[in-house]
Amino acid sequence: MFKLTFIIFGLSLVLSGCANMNKSMCLSADWQNIGFEDGAAGRPQTEIAQHRKDCAEHGVSPDLNAYRQGHDAGSMLFCTNQMGFKQGSAGKTYQNNCPESLAPAFLAGFRDGEAMFAIKSVLDEANKRLASNAEQIDSVQAQLEQQNELIIADGLIREERLKIRQDIESLKSTLDDLYLQQEALQKQSQEAQVDLVRAARRFAQYN
Repeated sequence: MFKLTFIIFGLSLVLSGCANMNKSMCLSADWQNIGFEDGAAGRPQTEIAQHRKDCAEHGVSPDLNAYRQGHDAGSMLFCTNQMGFKQGSAGKTYQNNCPESLAPAFLAGFRDGEAMFAIKSVLDEANKRLASNAEQIDSVQAQLEQQNELIIADGLIREERLKIRQDIESLKSTLDDLYLQQEALQKQSQEAQVDLVRAARRFAQYN
């Protein structure tokens, strides 16, 4: 029975959520299977505390031994080198849910995943700053065009034209600074992209 359940749930349980148990679930609970689900989804054994709380009001107590047996079996699906890398590269946190015998392999992959996540984060941040700076350039250019059209309009007095010229010079200075920043940000983005390519090669074994 348990082997069949093991096959049915499989790796898809890694992505499953944790729902509170209602009365029907508590009364018909197979604690070995529940432990297996939690272990395969990467939830720690302490998750049983929530199950105990959910079922207490229905007069049901979890079978701790059965739950632990199931959790250990489920953890064999989650606590792998590959899954460690997947979790780390997604920015997840380790919840000390892997048994002592499986933790080293999982954590080795997890640390590599964290390194990949950090490199991706640097690139993402560089690209965000690059896009933001480009938007500022577009905005200043639009303002500059408006001021250039305004200065040649009829009916302006000398003081008004002088103020517009000052605004134009200020916008030009701001635009020059933004262009310099854009060059620096493009360089940062390119360097981060190179680092990401190198990291992808370094961690190719996880693909």
